[in-house]
Amino acid sequence: MDILTREEMQKLDAKSIAAGISSLTLMENAGRAVTKILLQNYLKKKESVLIVCGMGNNGGDGLVVARLLFQKKISVTVFIVGDEKKLKGDAFIQYKKCPKKIPIFFVQDKKDLKIKNHSVIVDALFGTGLNKPLTGLHQKCVHWMNGLNVPIVSIDIPSGLDSNTGEVLGTSVSAHRTITLGFPKLGLFVGDAHDYVGLIDVVPIGLKNELLISMNPSHHLVTKEKIKVLFQKRTKNSHKGNFGHVFVIGGSLGKIGAGVLSCFGALKAGAGLATFILPKNSYQRIDYSHLEVMYEPIGDGDCFSKEHVPKVLEKIKEASVVILGPGLGSNSSTIEFVHEIIAKIKMPLILDADALNALSLNLNLLRERKYPTLLTPHPGEMGRLLKKTSNEVQKNRISFARNFSTQYGVCLILKGYCSVITFPDGDQWINPTGNPAQASAGQGDVLCGILAGLISEHGFCIEAILGGPFLTGLVADTLEKKGHRVVLASEILSHWKIYALYKK
Repeated sequence: MDILTREEMQKLDAKSIAAGISSLTLMENAGRAVTKILLQNYLKKKESVLIVCGMGNNGGDGLVVARLLFQKKISVTVFIVGDEKKLKGDAFIQYKKCPKKIPIFFVQDKKDLKIKNHSVIVDALFGTGLNKPLTGLHQKCVHWMNGLNVPIVSIDIPSGLDSNTGEVLGTSVSAHRTITLGFPKLGLFVGDAHDYVGLIDVVPIGLKNELLISMNPSHHLVTKEKIKVLFQKRTKNSHKGNFGHVFVIGGSLGKIGAGVLSCFGALKAGAGLATFILPKNSYQRIDYSHLEVMYEPIGDGDCFSKEHVPKVLEKIKEASVVILGPGLGSNSSTIEFVHEIIAKIKMPLILDADALNALSLNLNLLRERKYPTLLTPHPGEMGRLLKKTSNEVQKNRISFARNFSTQYGVCLILKGYCSVITFPDGDQWINPTGNPAQASAGQGDVLCGILAGLISEHGFCIEAILGGPFLTGLVADTLEKKGHRVVLASEILSHWKIYALYKK
């Protein structure tokens, strides 16, 4: 599913109208879709509704909702924030279409903001066109709505949230649910959006979707439909050799669990075999609870050095995909090892954790690679790669990820809320799954393993790369809904059957 910027949405609206769909029809369709969700989720006992409208098209959508709810015998009150004499365009037409029995009040001062036991508020104040901070009465109105302790349902995007960047423009409605029209908006998934958008519904409103082809949008939402190839049944005569061999190069004294998690994740996701290559002294301290994982100890010390490169390359020559980094450590000899081996690995390579930190000292190593490469940094690691702070990364996730991927010709998963998945051609995908319960050690190691397992079985394809974050997040979301405040990395693996059920 495509995700649109403000400018792309405006362009699609204009193209659809030029193709013969009236703006009033689009508004009616939007109001009908919003009304349906309100009735299904908030008004089963015909509770009362307050609709707060602006003077533009978003307000017009809200007025359609008011009329349709009134027709369903729902008690509805409308506040229009602004001067009645200045109401115009489609919003004015919808205002005139509202039955006179609907209480409609024009709000021109904070003292006009009064409420009587409404059970839900519909936010139709501002839509995607807002690009400057809310001030004055509009700002006061948003503060007032947020302070009522009543569920707020926003139409298209919470009023006050930038639809491109997710930045709060002065203040923003804190919605329980956002019903976004036609297509998801980029600002729902980046910046500060996670604290304001609530549940997200995407509803069709009759836009001519085929017109998007010529617009070539570059942001997309990961969906089950996109990764359905990962759900195909295996043939009955399959054997482990059909599904590849994942090698994990990592581990150091006190940091061996990361590599084990990656190996077990690879097996869970579909790899036929998984081998952990680690320093010999670390191998002697390993926990053998995952008996399916094979181990290859190297050298005599606690960490890797560049002298180990030839032997490691010999071990991995039959690999389908290699993970470099989990628990690797960051001493000088290990950094030399990473620098020496990156360009010499002649198969798909996933770089994570300490391998990324070593890479940050010499990014030109990526230009030397002739095989597919995937990086999976969290914001701190991305900051080290770019010589930026993690806060700077968080404020520019989309642009930083795209610039890095296109500049170095790599795939990149910038982890965090709505992970940003970027490909060398600049195409970007937003992952909608996952939650704060995953904020615990080892999650990145499991993700690397899942990615490697999917790549091992299905090849280095877009579906495998999108599927890693989507499916791990899906498992975590399911556990959170069951009451897990914290989801351990190992629990993602022990509950992987959730993914199997999801396939059905």
